[in-house]
Amino acid sequence: MSINITVFSKDRACQLDLLFRSMKEHFVEFERSQISVILKYTNEPHKKAYEKLASDYAQINYFIEGQDRSFRQFTIESIAPSNEYTVFFVDDIAFKSKFSLLDHELSMMRDPENLCLSLRMNQGMNYCYPLRLKCRRMPTVENKRWKWRGFQGDWGYPMSLDGHVFRTNEILKILNAVEFSDPHLLELRLSRRPLPQEYMICYDKSVVFNNPLNRVHRYFNSPHAGVSQDRLVELYLQGKRLRFAVDLDTIEFVSPHFEVPVICD
Repeated sequence: MSINITVFSKDRACQLDLLFRSMKEHFVEFERSQISVILKYTNEPHKKAYEKLASDYAQINYFIEGQDRSFRQFTIESIAPSNEYTVFFVDDIAFKSKFSLLDHELSMMRDPENLCLSLRMNQGMNYCYPLRLKCRRMPTVENKRWKWRGFQGDWGYPMSLDGHVFRTNEILKILNAVEFSDPHLLELRLSRRPLPQEYMICYDKSVVFNNPLNRVHRYFNSPHAGVSQDRLVELYLQGKRLRFAVDLDTIEFVSPHFEVPVICD
Protein backbone atom coordinates (compact mmCIF):
# COMPACT_ATOMS: atom_id res chain seq x y z
CA MET A 1 0.00 0.00 0.00
CA SER A 2 1.30 3.46 -0.86
CA ILE A 3 0.19 7.10 -0.56
CA ASN A 4 0.79 10.47 -2.19
CA ILE A 5 1.22 13.30 0.29
CA THR A 6 0.92 16.82 -1.15
CA VAL A 7 1.42 19.84 1.11
CA PHE A 8 0.50 23.42 0.22
CA SER A 9 2.59 26.16 1.83
CA LYS A 10 2.91 29.96 1.62
CA ASP A 11 5.33 32.02 3.76
CA ARG A 12 5.25 29.42 6.54
CA ALA A 13 8.52 27.51 6.50
CA CYS A 14 8.67 27.58 10.30
CA GLN A 15 5.20 26.05 10.61
CA LEU A 16 5.96 23.57 7.82
CA ASP A 17 9.03 22.46 9.75
CA LEU A 18 6.76 21.67 12.71
CA LEU A 19 4.47 19.67 10.43
CA PHE A 20 7.41 17.62 9.13
CA ARG A 21 8.81 16.99 12.61
CA SER A 22 5.42 15.88 13.90
CA MET A 23 4.85 13.76 10.79
CA LYS A 24 8.22 12.09 11.22
CA GLU A 25 7.35 11.28 14.84
CA HIS A 26 3.85 9.90 14.24
CA PHE A 27 3.65 8.69 10.62
CA VAL A 28 5.19 5.22 10.55
CA GLU A 29 5.97 5.20 6.81
CA PHE A 30 7.29 8.78 6.68
CA GLU A 31 10.75 7.90 5.38
CA ARG A 32 9.51 5.79 2.48
CA SER A 33 6.50 7.80 1.33
CA GLN A 34 6.27 10.22 -1.56
CA ILE A 35 5.90 13.71 -0.08
CA SER A 36 5.66 16.84 -2.21
CA VAL A 37 5.42 20.50 -1.21
CA ILE A 38 3.99 23.17 -3.50
CA LEU A 39 5.23 26.42 -2.01
CA LYS A 40 4.99 30.15 -2.54
CA TYR A 41 6.99 32.94 -0.91
CA THR A 42 6.55 36.70 -1.03
CA ASN A 43 9.99 37.99 -0.03
CA GLU A 44 13.64 37.04 0.38
CA PRO A 45 13.52 35.94 4.07
CA HIS A 46 10.72 33.49 3.28
CA LYS A 47 12.67 32.21 0.27
CA LYS A 48 15.75 31.62 2.44
CA ALA A 49 13.64 29.88 5.06
CA TYR A 50 12.30 27.42 2.49
CA GLU A 51 15.84 26.80 1.24
CA LYS A 52 16.88 26.00 4.80
CA LEU A 53 13.91 23.67 5.20
CA ALA A 54 14.70 21.89 1.92
CA SER A 55 18.26 21.24 3.08
CA ASP A 56 16.94 19.67 6.30
CA TYR A 57 14.39 17.48 4.46
CA ALA A 58 16.14 16.68 1.20
CA GLN A 59 14.02 13.56 0.56
CA ILE A 60 10.93 15.70 -0.01
CA ASN A 61 9.98 17.08 -3.45
CA TYR A 62 9.64 20.86 -3.63
CA PHE A 63 7.78 22.78 -6.33
CA ILE A 64 7.92 26.58 -6.37
CA GLU A 65 4.67 28.07 -7.58
CA GLY A 66 5.13 30.09 -10.76
CA GLN A 67 8.36 28.41 -11.85
CA ASP A 68 8.02 26.51 -15.14
CA ARG A 69 4.49 25.27 -14.47
CA SER A 70 1.28 26.49 -12.89
CA PHE A 71 -0.02 25.60 -9.44
CA ARG A 72 -2.56 23.32 -11.07
CA GLN A 73 0.10 21.50 -13.08
CA PHE A 74 2.34 21.06 -10.04
CA THR A 75 -0.58 19.72 -8.00
CA ILE A 76 -1.49 17.11 -10.60
CA GLU A 77 2.17 16.16 -11.18
CA SER A 78 2.69 15.64 -7.45
CA ILE A 79 0.24 12.75 -7.50
CA ALA A 80 1.59 9.44 -8.76
CA PRO A 81 -1.30 7.38 -10.20
CA SER A 82 0.47 4.20 -9.05
CA ASN A 83 0.01 5.12 -5.37
CA GLU A 84 -3.32 3.83 -4.12
CA TYR A 85 -4.19 6.78 -1.91
CA THR A 86 -3.69 10.55 -1.88
CA VAL A 87 -3.86 13.03 1.00
CA PHE A 88 -3.45 16.81 1.03
CA PHE A 89 -2.18 18.95 3.89
CA VAL A 90 -1.66 22.64 4.49
CA ASP A 91 1.31 24.01 6.38
CA ASP A 92 -0.41 24.87 9.67
CA ILE A 93 -1.33 21.23 10.31
CA ALA A 94 0.47 19.07 12.86
CA PHE A 95 0.32 15.35 13.62
CA LYS A 96 -0.61 14.45 17.19
CA SER A 97 -1.33 10.69 17.01
CA LYS A 98 0.07 7.62 15.30
CA PHE A 99 -0.78 6.98 11.66
CA SER A 100 0.22 4.02 9.52
CA LEU A 101 -0.70 2.75 6.09
CA LEU A 102 -1.46 -0.54 7.83
CA ASP A 103 -4.17 0.98 10.05
CA HIS A 104 -7.59 -0.66 9.97
CA GLU A 105 -9.18 2.73 9.30
CA LEU A 106 -7.26 3.09 6.02
CA SER A 107 -8.14 -0.46 5.00
CA MET A 108 -11.80 0.62 5.22
CA MET A 109 -11.17 2.73 2.11
CA ARG A 110 -11.28 -0.51 0.12
CA ASP A 111 -15.04 -0.37 0.63
CA PRO A 112 -16.37 1.55 -2.39
CA GLU A 113 -19.14 3.06 -0.23
CA ASN A 114 -16.59 5.15 1.69
CA LEU A 115 -15.63 8.54 0.25
CA CYS A 116 -12.59 9.44 2.35
CA LEU A 117 -10.74 8.81 5.59
CA SER A 118 -10.58 11.98 7.66
CA LEU A 119 -7.41 12.20 9.74
CA ARG A 120 -8.74 15.32 11.51
CA MET A 121 -12.18 14.20 12.75
CA ASN A 122 -13.24 12.13 15.73
CA GLN A 123 -16.44 11.60 17.69
CA GLY A 124 -17.21 14.41 20.08
CA MET A 125 -16.13 17.28 17.84
CA ASN A 126 -18.99 19.76 18.01
CA TYR A 127 -17.48 23.05 16.84
CA CYS A 128 -16.40 24.45 13.47
CA TYR A 129 -13.65 26.99 14.18
CA PRO A 130 -13.46 28.74 10.77
CA LEU A 131 -17.21 29.44 10.87
CA ARG A 132 -17.36 30.03 14.64
CA LEU A 133 -20.21 27.53 14.53
CA LYS A 134 -21.51 25.33 17.34
CA CYS A 135 -22.91 22.23 15.64
CA ARG A 136 -26.61 21.89 16.46
CA ARG A 137 -26.82 18.33 15.19
CA MET A 138 -24.17 15.62 15.20
CA PRO A 139 -24.08 12.52 13.01
CA THR A 140 -24.21 9.05 14.45
CA VAL A 141 -20.79 7.46 13.97
CA GLU A 142 -21.02 3.67 13.76
CA ASN A 143 -17.99 1.47 13.14
CA LYS A 144 -15.90 4.64 12.62
CA ARG A 145 -18.00 6.03 9.77
CA TRP A 146 -21.00 8.31 9.22
CA LYS A 147 -23.25 9.62 6.47
CA TRP A 148 -22.00 13.14 5.79
CA ARG A 149 -24.78 14.72 3.73
CA GLY A 150 -26.93 17.30 5.48
CA PHE A 151 -24.58 18.05 8.38
CA GLN A 152 -23.10 21.41 9.30
CA GLY A 153 -19.45 22.35 9.44
CA ASP A 154 -16.72 19.76 9.28
CA TRP A 155 -19.06 16.77 9.64
CA GLY A 156 -20.60 17.56 6.25
CA TYR A 157 -17.41 18.61 4.45
CA PRO A 158 -15.75 15.60 2.79
CA MET A 159 -13.52 17.34 0.21
CA SER A 160 -11.19 19.09 2.63
CA LEU A 161 -7.50 19.60 1.80
CA ASP A 162 -6.69 19.40 5.52
CA GLY A 163 -5.96 15.72 5.95
CA HIS A 164 -8.59 13.71 4.08
CA VAL A 165 -7.34 10.53 2.41
CA PHE A 166 -8.87 9.82 -1.01
CA ARG A 167 -8.48 7.01 -3.51
CA THR A 168 -5.98 8.37 -6.03
CA ASN A 169 -7.86 7.39 -9.17
CA GLU A 170 -10.99 9.19 -7.96
CA ILE A 171 -9.37 12.45 -6.85
CA LEU A 172 -7.21 12.63 -9.99
CA LYS A 173 -10.29 12.52 -12.20
CA ILE A 174 -11.66 15.61 -10.47
CA LEU A 175 -8.33 17.46 -10.53
CA ASN A 176 -8.03 16.89 -14.25
CA ALA A 177 -11.59 18.11 -14.82
CA VAL A 178 -11.58 21.43 -12.93
CA GLU A 179 -9.62 24.67 -13.14
CA PHE A 180 -7.89 26.13 -10.08
CA SER A 181 -4.94 28.40 -9.36
CA ASP A 182 -4.36 28.06 -5.60
CA PRO A 183 -5.36 25.79 -2.69
CA HIS A 184 -8.45 27.79 -1.74
CA LEU A 185 -9.89 27.75 -5.24
CA LEU A 186 -9.07 24.05 -5.47
CA GLU A 187 -10.97 23.28 -2.28
CA LEU A 188 -13.87 25.43 -3.48
CA ARG A 189 -14.02 23.48 -6.75
CA LEU A 190 -13.85 20.16 -4.88
CA SER A 191 -16.59 21.20 -2.44
CA ARG A 192 -18.91 21.99 -5.35
CA ARG A 193 -18.47 18.56 -6.92
CA PRO A 194 -17.90 16.08 -4.08
CA LEU A 195 -17.35 12.44 -4.73
CA PRO A 196 -20.64 10.49 -4.74
CA GLN A 197 -20.09 8.10 -1.82
CA GLU A 198 -22.21 8.75 1.27
CA TYR A 199 -19.82 7.70 4.03
CA MET A 200 -16.78 9.33 5.65
CA ILE A 201 -14.42 7.50 8.01
CA CYS A 202 -12.54 8.75 11.08
CA TYR A 203 -10.32 7.49 13.89
CA ASP A 204 -11.43 7.21 17.50
CA LYS A 205 -8.80 9.89 18.19
CA SER A 206 -7.96 12.38 15.45
CA VAL A 207 -4.50 12.07 13.92
CA VAL A 208 -3.91 15.69 12.89
CA PHE A 209 -5.21 19.18 13.66
CA ASN A 210 -4.89 22.67 12.23
CA ASN A 211 -3.24 25.19 14.54
CA PRO A 212 -4.48 28.51 13.07
CA LEU A 213 -1.64 30.79 14.15
CA ASN A 214 -2.02 33.22 11.25
CA ARG A 215 -3.67 33.84 7.88
CA VAL A 216 -1.83 34.00 4.54
CA HIS A 217 -4.72 33.81 2.06
CA ARG A 218 -6.77 36.72 0.71
CA TYR A 219 -10.26 35.24 0.36
CA PHE A 220 -12.04 35.77 3.65
CA ASN A 221 -11.30 37.02 7.14
CA SER A 222 -10.82 33.65 8.79
CA PRO A 223 -10.11 33.62 12.54
CA HIS A 224 -6.58 32.97 13.77
CA ALA A 225 -4.31 33.52 16.79
CA GLY A 226 -2.52 36.53 15.31
CA VAL A 227 1.02 35.13 15.39
CA SER A 228 3.13 36.88 12.73
CA GLN A 229 4.51 34.53 10.08
CA ASP A 230 7.21 37.14 9.35
CA ARG A 231 8.37 37.01 12.96
CA LEU A 232 8.31 33.21 12.92
CA VAL A 233 10.47 33.06 9.81
CA GLU A 234 12.91 35.53 11.37
CA LEU A 235 13.30 33.24 14.37
CA TYR A 236 13.52 30.17 12.15
CA LEU A 237 16.41 31.68 10.20
CA GLN A 238 18.15 32.25 13.55
CA GLY A 239 18.03 28.49 14.13
CA LYS A 240 14.98 28.38 16.40
CA ARG A 241 12.16 25.86 16.06
CA LEU A 242 8.45 25.99 16.77
CA ARG A 243 7.05 23.72 19.45
CA PHE A 244 3.84 23.42 21.45
CA ALA A 245 3.73 25.10 24.85
CA VAL A 246 1.40 22.43 26.26
CA ASP A 247 1.11 18.66 26.10
CA LEU A 248 -1.31 17.84 23.27
CA ASP A 249 -2.53 14.76 25.15
CA THR A 250 -4.07 17.06 27.76
CA ILE A 251 -6.28 18.85 25.22
CA GLU A 252 -9.81 17.88 24.27
CA PHE A 253 -9.98 18.75 20.58
CA VAL A 254 -13.57 19.84 19.99
CA SER A 255 -12.77 21.09 16.47
CA PRO A 256 -10.33 20.08 13.71
CA HIS A 257 -8.99 23.65 13.97
CA PHE A 258 -7.76 24.38 17.47
CA GLU A 259 -5.56 27.19 18.80
CA VAL A 260 -2.66 25.70 20.74
CA PRO A 261 -0.05 28.06 22.22
CA VAL A 262 3.44 27.71 20.77
CA ILE A 263 7.03 28.59 21.68
CA CYS A 264 9.83 29.28 19.23
CA ASP A 265 13.19 28.54 20.82
